[in-house]
Amino acid sequence: MKTPDLKRPAAWLAKNKLLLLALALGIVLLLMPAREKPAQKTEGLPLKSTGVLLSEEAGRLALTLSNMQGVGEAQVLLSESGAVILCEGADSAQVRLSVIRAVSAFTGLGSDEIVIAKLK
Repeated sequence: MKTPDLKRPAAWLAKNKLLLLALALGIVLLLMPAREKPAQKTEGLPLKSTGVLLSEEAGRLALTLSNMQGVGEAQVLLSESGAVILCEGADSAQVRLSVIRAVSAFTGLGSDEIVIAKLK
């Protein structure tokens, strides 16, 4: 029975130390848990660090949206992570698109962070 040649793997390991180190570091980073930000109270928080309170900006945004064609009455709820817009014209795709564009331009939020729903 032949004994395994240990010189070959040892030579390969010595030659590829940096590659193995990078691989080990990558595995460690993948196994580390992600840090979560603590939940924040949204009332009274500044809008995207401008110093303006969210509650004030929600009122301004609701008034502006209500003046847009087809929107009708609008109610706005803003937070640092998204916006909920309730409006009478939400059943129209064109109105929803216009509202999403306006809210995104006003807040800096992405369209995936804005929810439009029909107001009762």
